[in-house]
Amino acid sequence: MPKEPLPTEGRGQETQKKIEHISTTEEEVFRRIIPKFEKLRISTREFEGVYSKEEIERDLKSVEHKKEFFDTLSPLMKRAKILEALLAEQIELSDWLGKDVMTIIPSEYDDLYHGVDLAVEFQKDETLQYLAMGIDVTTSSSFALETKMILIRSGIESGDLTQMKYFTSERLSDFHGRMGNIPSIVVGADARTINELAELWLTIEKSKRSNPGTDTATLEELREHAREAQQKLAHHRVQVLILKQMEIQFEAFGQYAKKKQKNEQASKFDSLLKLVRDILKQKRVSPVDERSNDNDDVFQALQKYITKYF
Repeated sequence: MPKEPLPTEGRGQETQKKIEHISTTEEEVFRRIIPKFEKLRISTREFEGVYSKEEIERDLKSVEHKKEFFDTLSPLMKRAKILEALLAEQIELSDWLGKDVMTIIPSEYDDLYHGVDLAVEFQKDETLQYLAMGIDVTTSSSFALETKMILIRSGIESGDLTQMKYFTSERLSDFHGRMGNIPSIVVGADARTINELAELWLTIEKSKRSNPGTDTATLEELREHAREAQQKLAHHRVQVLILKQMEIQFEAFGQYAKKKQKNEQASKFDSLLKLVRDILKQKRVSPVDERSNDNDDVFQALQKYITKYF
């Protein structure tokens, strides 16, 4: 399922009116976390033998060509990339999507041409079915999000869900190649939520890089603040926000697939829906946090477009 041209997320009324800049905290988090995230990407060059060297080189050139359209990332895109990196980190470190969940950072080719910002693999369920999904991360609550919903609907109708050309599995031994028919969803959060996450992450990160001459009392204070921030990040309401976004999508997509008589796809959506609901039963947030999640701009827009298109 091709991703819509990325520059659209940096244009339009939404960007001009609402997302004119990002905070200094977000800028610093972007500068620190993104290089770590990029190092974890699947390398297309490791697939020589699966694909010819010439084909891999063509794909790499295609990536460079597409990246020319957004040499300067818009604030909206920077926020989305911060959320991508934090999700990849906290899904494994803090069990945001439950225990024993593995994240895969796709190649740039699959990110740009198949719309997969992250791939997630779950433990096999009781039916021994392989469960994985692609995640498209957004901070848009307008045109870009609507476009993503239309693309997902189109994929269900054709029976051709998302694919990753360069896929290496953590769960399927020795799998190295093209993975097709992957259920894909969109998750996101608004600027307020991402600011909360960025501040917590930066507090933790700064405690690791204190100046050599810092006195003992100050060091201990930094460490205590970092411990508190780590606990808040590990249990942040955003994990429930993301899981609820997954739940409403898997339910809607599964029903739509059945309506279109796409039984194989419907089965995958149903299995993932059951899994997500089981994980949600183990998560708790305060009434205040629940209201914050319900009022998240991206969540509200997602509900609107699911109702409109499914």
